[in-house]
Amino acid sequence: MVPNAMTSDSGHYFCRASNPAGSVESSRYTITVQGPPSRISPSQIVAVTKTDSTLVLRWPAPYDGNSRILQYKISYRERGSSDQYQDATPQDGKTLTTTISGLKAFTEYEILVVAENIEGLAQNSMPATLKTATGVPSSPRDFLVDVKSSTSVVARWNAPAEPNGDIKYYRVYYEDQGRAKRATPQFKQFAGASSGTISSLGKYTNYRLYARAVNELNGKELEGPPSDPKTITTEEDAPSEPRNVKGETIPDSTETLRAVWETPTDPNGKIRNYTVFYQSKNPPGILMNKTVSGDATSTILDNLAPYTTYTLEVQAYTIDYGLLSTPGEGTTDQGRPSAPRYLNISASSTTSVSLRWTEPLSPRGELLQYTIFYSGQKHTVGKEINKKMWRSTLQF
Repeated sequence: MVPNAMTSDSGHYFCRASNPAGSVESSRYTITVQGPPSRISPSQIVAVTKTDSTLVLRWPAPYDGNSRILQYKISYRERGSSDQYQDATPQDGKTLTTTISGLKAFTEYEILVVAENIEGLAQNSMPATLKTATGVPSSPRDFLVDVKSSTSVVARWNAPAEPNGDIKYYRVYYEDQGRAKRATPQFKQFAGASSGTISSLGKYTNYRLYARAVNELNGKELEGPPSDPKTITTEEDAPSEPRNVKGETIPDSTETLRAVWETPTDPNGKIRNYTVFYQSKNPPGILMNKTVSGDATSTILDNLAPYTTYTLEVQAYTIDYGLLSTPGEGTTDQGRPSAPRYLNISASSTTSVSLRWTEPLSPRGELLQYTIFYSGQKHTVGKEINKKMWRSTLQF
Protein backbone atom coordinates (compact mmCIF):
# COMPACT_ATOMS: atom_id res chain seq x y z
CA MET A 1 0.00 0.00 0.00
CA VAL A 2 1.18 3.48 -0.86
CA PRO A 3 -0.08 5.88 1.80
CA ASN A 4 -1.08 9.51 0.97
CA ALA A 5 -1.12 8.80 -2.75
CA MET A 6 -1.83 11.76 -5.05
CA THR A 7 -3.16 11.92 -8.56
CA SER A 8 0.36 12.76 -9.66
CA ASP A 9 1.36 9.30 -8.42
CA SER A 10 -0.66 7.70 -11.21
CA GLY A 11 1.45 5.71 -13.68
CA HIS A 12 2.80 2.28 -14.75
CA TYR A 13 4.09 0.12 -11.88
CA PHE A 14 6.03 -3.22 -11.75
CA CYS A 15 7.93 -5.20 -9.11
CA ARG A 16 11.58 -6.17 -9.47
CA ALA A 17 13.22 -8.92 -7.33
CA SER A 18 17.00 -8.99 -7.07
CA ASN A 19 19.67 -11.27 -5.41
CA PRO A 20 23.33 -12.00 -6.07
CA ALA A 21 22.26 -14.30 -8.82
CA GLY A 22 20.35 -11.62 -10.68
CA SER A 23 16.87 -9.90 -10.89
CA VAL A 24 13.47 -10.51 -12.30
CA GLU A 25 10.55 -8.14 -13.02
CA SER A 26 6.88 -8.70 -12.63
CA SER A 27 4.27 -7.77 -15.18
CA ARG A 28 3.59 -4.03 -15.53
CA TYR A 29 0.40 -2.57 -14.05
CA THR A 30 -1.22 0.82 -14.69
CA ILE A 31 -2.38 2.49 -11.49
CA THR A 32 -4.62 5.56 -11.52
CA VAL A 33 -4.89 7.68 -8.41
CA GLN A 34 -8.14 9.61 -8.25
CA GLY A 35 -8.65 12.92 -6.47
CA PRO A 36 -10.80 16.08 -6.53
CA PRO A 37 -10.66 18.25 -9.65
CA SER A 38 -8.23 21.14 -9.84
CA ARG A 39 -9.28 24.71 -9.14
CA ILE A 40 -10.65 27.11 -11.77
CA SER A 41 -8.68 30.33 -11.54
CA PRO A 42 -10.51 33.73 -11.39
CA SER A 43 -9.10 34.81 -14.75
CA GLN A 44 -10.68 31.77 -16.40
CA ILE A 45 -14.20 32.80 -15.41
CA VAL A 46 -15.49 35.31 -17.95
CA ALA A 47 -18.79 37.01 -18.71
CA VAL A 48 -19.62 36.33 -22.34
CA THR A 49 -22.85 38.32 -22.11
CA LYS A 50 -24.12 40.72 -19.51
CA THR A 51 -27.12 42.95 -18.95
CA ASP A 52 -28.07 45.20 -16.06
CA SER A 53 -29.48 42.18 -14.18
CA THR A 54 -27.77 39.07 -15.59
CA LEU A 55 -24.31 37.60 -16.19
CA VAL A 56 -23.76 34.75 -18.64
CA LEU A 57 -20.59 32.97 -17.46
CA ARG A 58 -18.18 30.63 -19.19
CA TRP A 59 -15.11 28.71 -17.96
CA PRO A 60 -12.77 26.00 -19.27
CA ALA A 61 -12.90 22.45 -18.00
CA PRO A 62 -10.26 21.96 -15.27
CA TYR A 63 -8.15 18.86 -14.66
CA ASP A 64 -10.73 16.28 -13.57
CA GLY A 65 -8.55 14.50 -10.96
CA ASN A 66 -8.74 11.27 -12.98
CA SER A 67 -12.48 11.06 -12.32
CA ARG A 68 -15.34 12.36 -14.37
CA ILE A 69 -16.56 15.77 -13.24
CA LEU A 70 -20.10 15.37 -12.01
CA GLN A 71 -21.12 19.01 -11.66
CA TYR A 72 -20.02 22.59 -11.23
CA LYS A 73 -21.22 24.55 -8.23
CA ILE A 74 -21.59 28.31 -8.77
CA SER A 75 -21.95 30.85 -5.96
CA TYR A 76 -21.86 34.64 -5.86
CA ARG A 77 -22.27 37.73 -3.72
CA GLU A 78 -21.77 41.47 -4.08
CA ARG A 79 -18.16 42.49 -3.95
CA GLY A 80 -17.13 43.70 -0.52
CA SER A 81 -20.19 42.17 1.12
CA SER A 82 -19.86 40.14 4.30
CA ASP A 83 -22.97 38.12 3.43
CA GLN A 84 -22.79 34.43 2.67
CA TYR A 85 -22.38 33.43 -0.94
CA GLN A 86 -25.62 32.66 -2.74
CA ASP A 87 -25.82 29.44 -4.72
CA ALA A 88 -26.77 29.57 -8.36
CA THR A 89 -28.17 26.57 -10.21
CA PRO A 90 -25.44 23.87 -10.46
CA GLN A 91 -24.42 22.73 -13.93
CA ASP A 92 -23.59 19.18 -14.99
CA GLY A 93 -20.00 18.24 -15.72
CA LYS A 94 -20.39 18.71 -19.45
CA THR A 95 -21.81 22.24 -19.25
CA LEU A 96 -19.24 25.01 -19.05
CA THR A 97 -21.61 27.97 -18.93
CA THR A 98 -24.40 29.32 -16.75
CA THR A 99 -26.60 32.41 -16.31
CA ILE A 100 -26.98 34.25 -13.02
CA SER A 101 -30.10 36.42 -12.93
CA GLY A 102 -31.73 38.87 -10.54
CA LEU A 103 -28.58 40.95 -10.08
CA LYS A 104 -28.27 44.67 -9.47
CA ALA A 105 -27.30 46.94 -12.33
CA PHE A 106 -23.76 48.32 -12.61
CA THR A 107 -22.63 46.25 -9.61
CA GLU A 108 -19.50 44.15 -9.09
CA TYR A 109 -19.96 40.55 -7.92
CA GLU A 110 -17.56 37.97 -6.52
CA ILE A 111 -18.14 34.65 -8.30
CA LEU A 112 -16.88 31.17 -7.54
CA VAL A 113 -17.08 28.17 -9.90
CA VAL A 114 -16.04 24.89 -8.22
CA ALA A 115 -15.85 21.53 -9.98
CA GLU A 116 -16.92 18.33 -8.19
CA ASN A 117 -16.27 14.65 -8.92
CA ILE A 118 -16.75 11.46 -6.96
CA GLU A 119 -13.76 12.32 -4.82
CA GLY A 120 -15.20 15.64 -3.76
CA LEU A 121 -15.01 19.35 -4.51
CA ALA A 122 -12.02 21.19 -5.88
CA GLN A 123 -10.33 23.60 -3.55
CA ASN A 124 -11.73 27.14 -3.64
CA SER A 125 -9.69 29.69 -5.49
CA MET A 126 -9.97 33.45 -5.19
CA PRO A 127 -13.31 34.61 -6.62
CA ALA A 128 -13.60 36.22 -10.01
CA THR A 129 -14.89 39.80 -10.00
CA LEU A 130 -17.41 40.61 -12.70
CA LYS A 131 -19.68 43.63 -13.17
CA THR A 132 -23.23 43.87 -14.51
CA ALA A 133 -24.06 46.37 -17.26
CA THR A 134 -25.34 49.90 -16.89
CA GLY A 135 -29.09 50.04 -16.30
CA VAL A 136 -31.93 52.54 -16.12
CA PRO A 137 -31.39 54.92 -13.18
CA SER A 138 -34.04 55.59 -10.59
CA SER A 139 -35.56 59.07 -10.29
CA PRO A 140 -33.57 62.05 -9.00
CA ARG A 141 -34.28 62.87 -5.37
CA ASP A 142 -35.25 66.06 -3.52
CA PHE A 143 -36.27 67.95 -6.67
CA LEU A 144 -36.87 71.67 -5.99
CA VAL A 145 -37.54 74.72 -8.17
CA ASP A 146 -36.88 78.38 -7.28
CA VAL A 147 -38.40 81.19 -9.35
CA LYS A 148 -35.72 83.78 -10.19
CA SER A 149 -37.49 86.18 -12.55
CA SER A 150 -40.39 86.52 -14.94
CA THR A 151 -38.58 84.29 -17.45
CA SER A 152 -36.22 82.00 -15.49
CA VAL A 153 -36.12 79.41 -12.71
CA VAL A 154 -33.38 77.41 -10.99
CA ALA A 155 -33.95 73.65 -10.52
CA ARG A 156 -32.05 71.58 -7.91
CA TRP A 157 -31.88 67.84 -7.27
CA ASN A 158 -29.85 65.04 -5.71
CA ALA A 159 -28.56 61.93 -7.43
CA PRO A 160 -30.84 58.88 -7.71
CA ALA A 161 -30.79 56.35 -4.89
CA GLU A 162 -29.98 53.76 -7.57
CA PRO A 163 -27.92 55.41 -10.31
CA ASN A 164 -27.29 52.00 -11.96
CA GLY A 165 -24.39 53.49 -13.89
CA ASP A 166 -22.40 56.65 -14.39
CA ILE A 167 -25.11 59.28 -14.91
CA LYS A 168 -24.47 60.92 -18.28
CA TYR A 169 -26.73 63.90 -17.66
CA TYR A 170 -29.96 65.05 -16.09
CA ARG A 171 -32.95 66.35 -18.01
CA VAL A 172 -35.28 68.92 -16.49
CA TYR A 173 -38.64 68.91 -18.26
CA TYR A 174 -41.00 71.88 -18.16
CA GLU A 175 -44.59 72.12 -19.36
CA ASP A 176 -46.65 75.26 -19.87
CA GLN A 177 -49.80 74.28 -17.99
CA GLY A 178 -51.89 76.39 -20.33
CA ARG A 179 -50.60 74.37 -23.29
CA ALA A 180 -50.05 70.95 -21.67
CA LYS A 181 -52.58 69.22 -23.91
CA ARG A 182 -51.25 70.80 -27.07
CA ALA A 183 -47.47 70.75 -26.76
CA THR A 184 -44.74 68.21 -26.08
CA PRO A 185 -42.85 69.02 -22.86
CA GLN A 186 -39.58 70.81 -23.43
CA PHE A 187 -36.41 69.94 -21.54
CA LYS A 188 -32.92 71.17 -20.83
CA GLN A 189 -29.94 68.86 -20.17
CA PHE A 190 -27.30 69.30 -17.48
CA ALA A 191 -24.15 67.16 -17.36
CA GLY A 192 -22.29 66.57 -14.11
CA ALA A 193 -24.47 68.97 -12.16
CA SER A 194 -27.04 68.96 -9.39
CA SER A 195 -28.71 72.25 -10.40
CA GLY A 196 -29.39 74.29 -13.50
CA THR A 197 -31.10 77.43 -14.77
CA ILE A 198 -33.95 77.31 -17.28
CA SER A 199 -34.47 80.58 -19.14
CA SER A 200 -36.70 82.03 -21.86
CA LEU A 201 -39.88 80.99 -20.07
CA GLY A 202 -43.20 82.73 -20.46
CA LYS A 203 -43.86 85.65 -18.16
CA TYR A 204 -46.36 85.09 -15.36
CA THR A 205 -46.96 81.56 -16.63
CA ASN A 206 -47.75 78.35 -14.76
CA TYR A 207 -45.23 75.54 -15.35
CA ARG A 208 -44.97 71.94 -14.24
CA LEU A 209 -41.37 70.74 -13.90
CA TYR A 210 -39.70 67.40 -13.14
CA ALA A 211 -36.27 65.80 -13.60
CA ARG A 212 -35.04 62.51 -15.07
CA ALA A 213 -31.60 60.92 -14.91
CA VAL A 214 -30.10 59.47 -18.10
CA ASN A 215 -27.49 56.71 -18.50
CA GLU A 216 -25.99 55.41 -21.72
CA LEU A 217 -25.23 51.85 -22.83
CA ASN A 218 -23.69 51.08 -26.22
CA GLY A 219 -24.78 54.44 -27.57
CA LYS A 220 -28.36 54.00 -26.40
CA GLU A 221 -29.90 56.35 -23.87
CA LEU A 222 -31.47 54.85 -20.76
CA GLU A 223 -33.79 57.47 -19.29
CA GLY A 224 -35.11 56.89 -15.80
CA PRO A 225 -38.51 57.69 -14.29
CA PRO A 226 -39.45 61.27 -13.37
CA SER A 227 -38.89 62.89 -10.03
CA ASP A 228 -41.78 64.26 -8.02
CA PRO A 229 -43.10 67.21 -10.08
CA LYS A 230 -43.20 70.82 -8.95
CA THR A 231 -45.63 73.50 -10.12
CA ILE A 232 -44.54 77.15 -10.17
CA THR A 233 -45.59 80.50 -11.61
CA THR A 234 -42.99 82.83 -13.09
CA GLU A 235 -42.94 86.41 -11.83
CA GLU A 236 -45.04 89.24 -13.23
CA ASP A 237 -43.66 91.70 -15.75
CA ALA A 238 -44.76 94.65 -17.87
CA PRO A 239 -47.72 93.79 -20.15
CA SER A 240 -47.88 94.08 -23.90
CA GLU A 241 -49.98 96.86 -25.43
CA PRO A 242 -53.79 96.92 -25.34
CA ARG A 243 -55.40 96.16 -28.70
CA ASN A 244 -57.97 97.66 -31.05
CA VAL A 245 -58.25 101.03 -29.33
CA LYS A 246 -60.98 103.32 -30.66
CA GLY A 247 -63.39 106.07 -29.64
CA GLU A 248 -67.11 105.55 -30.04
CA THR A 249 -69.45 108.45 -30.55
CA ILE A 250 -72.21 108.72 -27.95
CA PRO A 251 -75.40 109.93 -29.69
CA ASP A 252 -76.83 113.25 -28.44
CA SER A 253 -73.78 113.74 -26.24
CA THR A 254 -71.59 116.35 -27.89
CA GLU A 255 -68.84 116.52 -25.27
CA THR A 256 -68.17 112.84 -24.55
CA LEU A 257 -66.57 109.80 -26.18
CA ARG A 258 -66.52 106.18 -25.14
CA ALA A 259 -62.91 104.89 -25.26
CA VAL A 260 -62.90 101.15 -25.98
CA TRP A 261 -60.02 98.60 -26.09
CA GLU A 262 -59.20 94.93 -25.82
CA THR A 263 -56.91 93.39 -23.21
CA PRO A 264 -53.21 92.83 -24.08
CA THR A 265 -52.27 89.60 -25.82
CA ASP A 266 -49.67 89.04 -23.08
CA PRO A 267 -50.85 90.58 -19.81
CA ASN A 268 -47.77 89.09 -18.05
CA GLY A 269 -49.45 89.44 -14.68
CA LYS A 270 -52.56 90.86 -13.05
CA ILE A 271 -53.46 94.15 -14.70
CA ARG A 272 -53.99 96.71 -11.93
CA ASN A 273 -55.18 99.56 -14.12
CA TYR A 274 -55.37 101.12 -17.58
CA THR A 275 -54.50 104.72 -18.45
CA VAL A 276 -56.19 106.35 -21.46
CA PHE A 277 -54.25 109.21 -23.07
CA TYR A 278 -56.23 111.48 -25.39
CA GLN A 279 -56.02 114.84 -27.20
CA SER A 280 -57.71 116.59 -30.06
CA LYS A 281 -56.16 115.65 -33.38
CA ASN A 282 -56.36 118.80 -35.54
CA PRO A 283 -55.11 121.03 -34.24
CA PRO A 284 -53.27 118.97 -31.56
CA GLY A 285 -54.62 119.86 -28.17
CA ILE A 286 -53.47 119.38 -24.60
CA LEU A 287 -52.67 115.75 -23.79
CA MET A 288 -55.04 114.49 -21.11
CA ASN A 289 -55.34 111.12 -19.36
CA LYS A 290 -57.74 109.05 -17.34
CA THR A 291 -56.95 105.95 -15.24
CA VAL A 292 -59.47 103.14 -14.72
CA SER A 293 -59.39 99.74 -13.04
CA GLY A 294 -57.68 96.74 -14.59
CA ASP A 295 -61.03 95.01 -15.10
CA ALA A 296 -62.31 97.72 -17.44
CA THR A 297 -62.18 97.62 -21.24
CA SER A 298 -63.94 100.97 -21.79
CA THR A 299 -64.44 104.35 -20.15
CA ILE A 300 -66.28 107.63 -20.82
CA LEU A 301 -64.16 110.68 -21.67
CA ASP A 302 -66.02 113.91 -20.93
CA ASN A 303 -65.59 117.68 -21.18
CA LEU A 304 -64.55 117.31 -24.81
CA ALA A 305 -65.16 119.68 -27.70
CA PRO A 306 -68.19 118.92 -29.88
CA TYR A 307 -67.66 117.46 -33.35
CA THR A 308 -63.93 117.06 -32.75
CA THR A 309 -61.69 114.11 -33.62
CA TYR A 310 -59.52 112.83 -30.79
CA THR A 311 -56.56 110.44 -30.85
CA LEU A 312 -56.50 107.86 -28.08
CA GLU A 313 -53.76 105.57 -26.69
CA VAL A 314 -54.12 103.08 -23.84
CA GLN A 315 -51.43 101.73 -21.51
CA ALA A 316 -51.79 98.77 -19.11
CA TYR A 317 -50.04 98.45 -15.73
CA THR A 318 -49.15 95.31 -13.74
CA ILE A 319 -46.02 95.77 -11.63
CA ASP A 320 -44.69 97.99 -14.39
CA TYR A 321 -46.09 100.03 -17.25
CA GLY A 322 -46.46 98.27 -20.57
CA LEU A 323 -46.25 99.62 -24.09
CA LEU A 324 -48.65 102.25 -25.39
CA SER A 325 -51.25 100.92 -27.78
CA THR A 326 -51.42 101.78 -31.43
CA PRO A 327 -53.36 105.09 -31.56
CA GLY A 328 -57.06 104.97 -32.23
CA GLU A 329 -59.48 107.78 -33.11
CA GLY A 330 -62.97 108.90 -32.26
CA THR A 331 -65.13 111.94 -33.05
CA THR A 332 -67.62 113.59 -30.69
CA ASP A 333 -71.18 114.14 -31.87
CA GLN A 334 -72.28 117.38 -33.58
CA GLY A 335 -73.37 120.25 -31.36
CA ARG A 336 -75.06 123.66 -31.60
CA PRO A 337 -72.88 126.06 -33.63
CA SER A 338 -71.70 129.42 -32.35
CA ALA A 339 -73.10 132.66 -33.90
CA PRO A 340 -72.18 133.67 -37.44
CA ARG A 341 -69.51 136.37 -37.52
CA TYR A 342 -68.96 139.74 -39.13
CA LEU A 343 -72.54 140.42 -40.21
CA ASN A 344 -72.62 143.29 -42.74
CA ILE A 345 -75.87 144.90 -43.99
CA SER A 346 -76.10 147.28 -46.95
CA ALA A 347 -79.01 148.71 -48.94
CA SER A 348 -79.42 147.16 -52.34
CA SER A 349 -82.44 149.23 -53.43
CA THR A 350 -85.34 151.13 -52.00
CA THR A 351 -87.01 147.81 -51.21
CA SER A 352 -84.13 145.43 -50.40
CA VAL A 353 -80.99 145.02 -48.30
CA SER A 354 -77.93 142.82 -48.84
CA LEU A 355 -76.46 140.86 -45.93
CA ARG A 356 -72.97 139.33 -45.72
CA TRP A 357 -71.39 137.23 -42.92
CA THR A 358 -68.78 134.58 -42.23
CA GLU A 359 -69.36 131.14 -40.75
CA PRO A 360 -69.23 130.60 -36.95
CA LEU A 361 -65.88 130.28 -35.26
CA SER A 362 -67.10 126.95 -33.82
CA PRO A 363 -69.45 125.29 -36.29
CA ARG A 364 -69.45 122.11 -34.11
CA GLY A 365 -70.67 120.02 -36.99
CA GLU A 366 -71.63 120.20 -40.61
CA LEU A 367 -73.56 123.47 -41.24
CA LEU A 368 -76.79 122.78 -43.08
CA GLN A 369 -78.45 126.19 -43.27
CA TYR A 370 -78.68 129.75 -41.94
CA THR A 371 -81.91 131.41 -40.83
CA ILE A 372 -82.26 135.19 -41.01
CA PHE A 373 -84.77 136.79 -38.67
CA TYR A 374 -86.20 140.25 -39.44
CA SER A 375 -89.36 142.15 -38.48
CA GLY A 376 -90.94 139.05 -36.98
CA GLN A 377 -90.24 137.01 -40.12
CA LYS A 378 -87.54 134.52 -41.05
CA HIS A 379 -85.69 133.59 -44.21
CA THR A 380 -83.66 130.39 -44.79
CA VAL A 381 -80.41 130.33 -46.77
CA GLY A 382 -78.71 127.12 -47.93
CA LYS A 383 -74.98 126.50 -47.54
CA GLU A 384 -72.56 127.37 -50.33
CA ILE A 385 -70.05 124.59 -50.52
CA ASN A 386 -66.38 125.43 -49.83
CA LYS A 387 -67.06 129.10 -49.10
CA LYS A 388 -66.43 130.91 -45.90
CA MET A 389 -68.43 134.01 -46.89
CA TRP A 390 -72.20 133.98 -47.00
CA ARG A 391 -74.70 136.46 -48.40
CA SER A 392 -78.40 136.96 -48.99
CA THR A 393 -80.75 139.70 -50.26
CA LEU A 394 -84.00 140.55 -48.52
CA GLN A 395 -86.89 142.18 -50.37
CA PHE A 396 -89.34 144.48 -48.53
